[in-house]
Parts: sequence; C-alpha cells; structure tokens
Amino acid sequence: MKLFLDYLNKIKFHILLMIFSTIFTGIIFFLYQLSPEPVLYVALLWLLSGLTACMTGFSNYRKKLQQLTLVATAPDINLSRMDTPSDQIESLQQDIMHRLNQMRMNVENAGQKSLEEMTDYYTM
Repeated sequence: MKLFLDYLNKIKFHILLMIFSTIFTGIIFFLYQLSPEPVLYVALLWLLSGLTACMTGFSNYRKKLQQLTLVATAPDINLSRMDTPSDQIESLQQDIMHRLNQMRMNVENAGQKSLEEMTDYYTM
C-alpha cells in the first residue's frame, strides 16, 4: 500500500490535471445547457482512461523498483539484470551505476593486489 501511495504522490500533478480537465469539461457542458448524461459519460471516460494509465504506470513503477531492489540486495552486484532504459534519464542512471560499479571493482582489485604484494614480500 505504501508503494502505491508513493506512486500516487509521484503522479499527483497528472491526477490534478485529469480532475481539472473533467471539471472544465463539465462546466462547458453546463454552460451549453446540455443534459447531465453527456457530462457523466465524459467524466466516466476520463476516469477510466486515467485509471488505465495509472495502473499501467504503477505496474511499470513496481517492476522497476523490484529490479533496483534485486540489484541493490544482491551480494555480487550484477547490473546486467536490469532492463534496457526506456528514456534518457534511466540511461544516465544506468551509466552512473555502471561507472560506480567499475570504480568499486577497481578499488577491490587494487586492494587484492596490494594484499598479494604484501603477502609475497613477507613470505620472501
């Protein structure tokens, strides 16, 4: 439930835009003195299209969060498990993660090499 509330908080601008457009459409129909049925139909159409978009977006949001959680909790970081980026922001995020992972591996290799050199020195 917390995940869904986080997602709703993320898309609150889009929700407000959807509500505003529904109210605006209702006002226009009211000013033309149309019966309430078209207003209800349009409101229902806006509501169904908004819910469909929201559920699709939440599904993608949850999937992305699960992938990032899987990468973060893995004992050996394997960035190849991530999906291909869908936009430029995700591409930059993955590029940063790959660079940080490479830096981490370089530090681990340098530490291992230093330990081996020390071991070789003291065994001589």
